[in-house]
Amino acid sequence: MPVIPFFSVLRGGYVDLLTKQPVTTTFAAAELGPTPPAAQGYFQPQNSLFNPAPKPTSRTIFPITIPSLEFWEKCFKETDPLSALITKCNYQDTFTTCSQLGLMGYLPKGVQSFEADKLTGSFNIPTGCTAGSLGVSYDKLFRLTFNSPQIPVLAVITKDAIGSMVSYFGTGSTQGRIKHRLAHKAEFCYSPTLSEIGVSKTAIYSTGMQPGTAAWMFSKSVALAGPYNTNRALMFNGDTVDATWTLAAQKTGTDVNYQGVVSGQISINNPTPALITVNSIVDQITGGPTATVSCPVGTPFTVPACSFATCQYTAYYPTAPPAGTYTSAAQISFQVLGSQGYPSSVQGTAAFNVGSVGSLSALSTSAGVVPQGSALITDSNSPQQSYMFSGPGSQSFQNKLSCSSASPGGPVTQAATLTGANGQQITQSATVQKQCYDLQVSVAPKASPYVGRWGWSVTKTASPSMLTLKPDSRVYEGASSEQLGSNYADTTTGDVVYTVTYTRSAPAGAAEGKPVFEASGDVYVSNSAPINARLQGVYVSVTNSRPGGQPFVAQATCPVLSVPAGQRITCQWRATPTFNPVGQPVRATARYLNTHNGEPSGSTTDFNSAPATIGGGTSQDGSAAAKSFTTSRGLLQTWGSGQRGHASVGVLPEMEAGALPSPTMGFLPEMEAAVATTIYAVDGSPLVVPNTVANGTGVIVSGNMLAANGVPPAIAMAAAQGRGVMLPGITSGNGFLMNEAGPGSAAAQLSGLQDECAEVSDTFVLEGGAVKGKLISGSQPTGRICASTTFTYTMRYGPYADCLVRKSVNAASFQTADTQTAGSDQADVSIKVEGCVNPAALKIAPQRLTTSAKGGYTWTVTKHADRDDLALGQEATATVTYTAAFKRSGAKAGATIAADAIISNPTAYPIPLESPTYTATTMCDGQAKTTSGPVACDGVIVPPKGKIGCKVAASVPCAGNGAYTIVLVAGGGYTVTSLPTPFVFNATQLAAASTSSQCAVVKDEFSTGAGRVGGALVSGVRPNGKLCGSKTFTYSVKYGPFSKCGKYQAINVASLTSNSTTRPATATSALPITVVGCNVYTDMARTVDCVKGASYWPRCNVGNDTKCASGWKLLPGGKGKSTLFFPKSNQRATRTYSAMLAMPPVPSNSTASKKAYVNAAKQFVTAQLNFLSGARLPTQELQGAYDTLSSFLATAVEGKAIAKQQLDLVVGKTTLLSRYNDATLPATFKAPPKCR
Repeated sequence: MPVIPFFSVLRGGYVDLLTKQPVTTTFAAAELGPTPPAAQGYFQPQNSLFNPAPKPTSRTIFPITIPSLEFWEKCFKETDPLSALITKCNYQDTFTTCSQLGLMGYLPKGVQSFEADKLTGSFNIPTGCTAGSLGVSYDKLFRLTFNSPQIPVLAVITKDAIGSMVSYFGTGSTQGRIKHRLAHKAEFCYSPTLSEIGVSKTAIYSTGMQPGTAAWMFSKSVALAGPYNTNRALMFNGDTVDATWTLAAQKTGTDVNYQGVVSGQISINNPTPALITVNSIVDQITGGPTATVSCPVGTPFTVPACSFATCQYTAYYPTAPPAGTYTSAAQISFQVLGSQGYPSSVQGTAAFNVGSVGSLSALSTSAGVVPQGSALITDSNSPQQSYMFSGPGSQSFQNKLSCSSASPGGPVTQAATLTGANGQQITQSATVQKQCYDLQVSVAPKASPYVGRWGWSVTKTASPSMLTLKPDSRVYEGASSEQLGSNYADTTTGDVVYTVTYTRSAPAGAAEGKPVFEASGDVYVSNSAPINARLQGVYVSVTNSRPGGQPFVAQATCPVLSVPAGQRITCQWRATPTFNPVGQPVRATARYLNTHNGEPSGSTTDFNSAPATIGGGTSQDGSAAAKSFTTSRGLLQTWGSGQRGHASVGVLPEMEAGALPSPTMGFLPEMEAAVATTIYAVDGSPLVVPNTVANGTGVIVSGNMLAANGVPPAIAMAAAQGRGVMLPGITSGNGFLMNEAGPGSAAAQLSGLQDECAEVSDTFVLEGGAVKGKLISGSQPTGRICASTTFTYTMRYGPYADCLVRKSVNAASFQTADTQTAGSDQADVSIKVEGCVNPAALKIAPQRLTTSAKGGYTWTVTKHADRDDLALGQEATATVTYTAAFKRSGAKAGATIAADAIISNPTAYPIPLESPTYTATTMCDGQAKTTSGPVACDGVIVPPKGKIGCKVAASVPCAGNGAYTIVLVAGGGYTVTSLPTPFVFNATQLAAASTSSQCAVVKDEFSTGAGRVGGALVSGVRPNGKLCGSKTFTYSVKYGPFSKCGKYQAINVASLTSNSTTRPATATSALPITVVGCNVYTDMARTVDCVKGASYWPRCNVGNDTKCASGWKLLPGGKGKSTLFFPKSNQRATRTYSAMLAMPPVPSNSTASKKAYVNAAKQFVTAQLNFLSGARLPTQELQGAYDTLSSFLATAVEGKAIAKQQLDLVVGKTTLLSRYNDATLPATFKAPPKCR
């Protein structure tokens, strides 16, 4: 069995859950520092779930909760040659690194390391300026195998959630294997592979004059053109400024002849991956002078990894040396980054020849020939590249500084070098600051662009509007023609022709060229620079998504065309394209006038906005003062004047008052048309604007939006717009016509208007008794139409069997496709039927009436308990409540009435009957009860001057006095009701309701026998005695305590006996009882191999749930207050196991550490209770997750921050246990199922 430590309040420490023996535990504290390394060759074993000797360690107070697995006693297995490469190993309870091992002397100083981000894969290890390959794999047996063919590994540090395992490989190995359970990181230590620092140099000897007292001074300065008074240029992108650079030289002293000079360059090559610092450079000529070394910057300076640096040197001979070969040696002292205290040095040499002394008139250097007494200034940024000075003087040159994406802002530094004939060399530089700025442009369309729309109206007429019909003679089946009369051969049906016309009209003013589309908004131009920005203009471009469509470009109206420093201006724009702008992107461009030296340069730079979409809302027209009418889709157009009277025209709500708004387009008061004399494209090129602009093809700069060139038909218009139109066929006699509305020429060119189509329908209103005819020709309006359309169809009404006045109400309606504007018109037809008889003349005469009654009592018994089963601990008791119900019914039941009636027709015409019924009202125990049913008659037509017989057969609820009526529904819906006819039951019939079984004897008993138990009454009264009426007994019985565990049954029987039954009627309640707890660690508990979730355990009942009882009762203290959850000395309060499970979800604003702790605690406790109640932990992965959370909860404090690495590990293990507890793991885990 596993060792399960548990904190005991009584003993004040940890004990094993099963043996109750003390367990020694300590807490791991992060502040204790790293564990000292073991001696060479000694293996410090891991303390984890799978050690050979399971016992608590400093890592956990709850380390062993499930059986352990074997682990090797040494660092390697003799049968595994890869693990045998380990020379020693050491486990530490803290995390260590290769650098720390190097500082402690276990590895060479300067050791390099590589940490793999995963334990399986291929990696590149940096070494020098190259890299070596590393292959790593980590298998299910927790074995880490590596292969590093290019770089020998000195040690491998594998890390788990608690500490580090260090495995040494002597002087280095290119492969090896380490076993470390639950490792999640690996760090590889290897010797630094540092190539040597290289030094190369050149040497050139020349003869000349011996140095004298001459000395040069040199300076470089820069000045910007106005208006910039300092060396700081503030510009926008596209601006330029002239910078004047001045080179000034001064000479003091005198020139003296010299005999020789040696010069050249020294190159320092760093082929290592580390930065080096050059501390000093000493250049000495063998048997000769020491050289002066000049580097780009003075020593010390750094040489980046895998790079080089170059310095110049010059050495002077005071007297001419003898002819021969000489050596110049440069000694470099440097230090490698990361190896403090270990400076190094390297030397480079170069040979040169000295011949016979020649002319001593000039100095030959790598920079050029410098005449005696002169100096050469070289500047790569100047047009001449170099200037020669024989004495004091200055030279100036200009270059242009610009702001652009290729030349962003920042310091601009230029350097120049003076080389004197005396060997003196001076480098000077000058810097100017260049600050570049952009204008920020944004465009904001107004929420309600204006989109014109088609107007729709509908008119409907019916001809004729009134019908006069005769009743249908077929309803008088069996009647003779003489009885019906000659008038019944007249018209019994009538036809009505309906005409529905839907008219589509163009937007008001479209034919006159008024805009039918308009969008407007603001453009914001912000200047974050400390200088003003002058603009040529601000423009907007509206995209035209139609195939081949050109964008619409308009110039915005701005209050000023200069944006002050640090401020923003707001410009207004208005676009009136020939296409629908809703949903189209609009972009804004601020065209900035570039400057050179602060003055206009004649060029411009465009600063563009991000696109915005037009159509965020709706408006009725372009006027800000117009009323708003919001719809679900596009925008609304002012309707033309509608036809009043019989036709119904769809109008806007604000038009109902009768005054239509003006069709004139309005604009925002603060805006004017943005018309420019010259329009520029976004790229800055001028656009050619045609005098006449076709629909959607160009830029519009005038009010002539549309040209009027005739009226094409609807089909041509649809084809021009590139859309398909379904047109119905036109066949003579089908009652369907289609006509174009006849819009103006401008309307014929419109595309993208709203409400181009409308959904139409035609329905009959059937409320209030209205009738519908039968379609005999034509088609009723339905579906979608996209042009003015007329529908004609014919409906037939009749025949009708009665002479009721009828009405047919038919409404034609439409709803536009975009704005959902609706309109309707209706046509009413009145229908009169003449020539019917009056059914009210029918007479109902009651005839013979008989009554009957019989009675008696019947008894029933039912019984149930308030629970289906019961589970008890060995010493526990439980109370069960029983309910026994005895019901008596049936006294004086079975009462009926039977009656005859005669229906007479005194008229000369037959009268049809539809549904004769009766209604009977009976007084039962002082209350009126109503019953009804059908009446059986001899026929369905009462003949003229004749009669038929009817019979009533009714069951009434009791043998009580009452009355009945007969209700006739004649043809046409006329109702005729008879007068109430009374009925009574005589004394003999009432006596027939005998008192048989009026009383009964009731009992309640427990059944005895093997395995059966009884309980003790604790409340209520059990049935026992005589009952003469219905009654319900409720009582409670206590079961337990039981001395033995096992399964029992409590059989409780309720019975009754009456004088009409031959044997008692019974009802039985059988209650299974399971007694557990005699041995809390029984096989029965262990075989419950299923799991329950975290929400089950805090609420389950240990008294009647075996799973619950075996889980909590195996936990000392169970749900009690003494069952503390991982108490710690630094916590003022500790939760119990039960309280931890019952904690509400952690709020979403809590820290990740708190969420991880609470979730880990809940899943750990749930897994422990599932395990104690018999569920298996079948895999090493699950056992490892259990062990990891145990170690974490033993040391962590709720709410205290957790390191990211440990947090990720805890969250992962918590997720695994959560899936185990919820039984959602994959089948490969073979985990227990969810308990049913």
